[in-house]
Amino acid sequence: KLENCIDLNKQSLKIKKIDINRKRNIFLFIMQKQKEIINNNKSIQIPDPDDPYSSVYFYDIDTQVLHKPNLFNKPVDILDAKFSKNGNFLLLKINDNTNPGYYYIINTEKILEKNRYSNLDNIQPLNSFLSLNDFNTTERKIIGINFDRTSTSPTTGSILQTIDENLNIENITDGKKLIIDVIYANNTNDVIASEQYKEVEFTQGLFEIIKISENGKKTTMLNIDGFSLENPRISNDDIILAIEKYSVDQIQQSIFDELGSFLKRDYIFHFKPGNGNIILYNLQNNTIITEIVNGIDPEFID
Repeated sequence: KLENCIDLNKQSLKIKKIDINRKRNIFLFIMQKQKEIINNNKSIQIPDPDDPYSSVYFYDIDTQVLHKPNLFNKPVDILDAKFSKNGNFLLLKINDNTNPGYYYIINTEKILEKNRYSNLDNIQPLNSFLSLNDFNTTERKIIGINFDRTSTSPTTGSILQTIDENLNIENITDGKKLIIDVIYANNTNDVIASEQYKEVEFTQGLFEIIKISENGKKTTMLNIDGFSLENPRISNDDIILAIEKYSVDQIQQSIFDELGSFLKRDYIFHFKPGNGNIILYNLQNNTIITEIVNGIDPEFID
């Protein structure tokens, strides 16, 4: 049963990302205003020329109110946003003329306690990353992906990095293989990610699921030959992985259709197919529990 829902379609908003702060009952959306135009007698949606930026919105589940914060007191394009595991912090990646591609961290208590959602003075710049993906269990370290600026290969050159509360950056991998979609386990500092195991022309290739233990040992958790396994999510007890699975045909599909609408999903520095299957994988006995057809963007609620 669905209750307290908001119909964002009526507001002509395109949703690019969703996250939830369970501590505060707040949904986060990255959304972009859309405008309807007619092209070849077909109605399509394009970014609103009067407000073309992707913005952060908060939806308060308790009050059922949608807020658009003015966090930086100027128009900026929000590229990524994510709450920490315990909901105490918010990561934002923005694109503006001052610091293109920079990530910032915000104390969410100071945002939500006053219910102001704007004019913050507690925004801490971090650095420029391809993506900052996840907080560890203590919320004192964030793991993400960055360029290897010494590499000239289009299919390598991504390095796993951590940044700690003192803004110290540490390399976790050497950049010899392309790694995406990195997360922390919920109860340890083990790292789970997708690593390329085979190149495919005109794509980023096929990926398998790997684990990097706290001692630095890397192991392959799951490989399905001829398929790409991406976007892993882990249950709160660290027992079940939910993984997106794509065929070669799916990863080779075009980014846009003939009208210019996206067929793929934008994941900051790479694209994912608009459809795939979801695998549920048991980490205790290393077996596939089931495969859900036509599923994407898995998330564990409890």
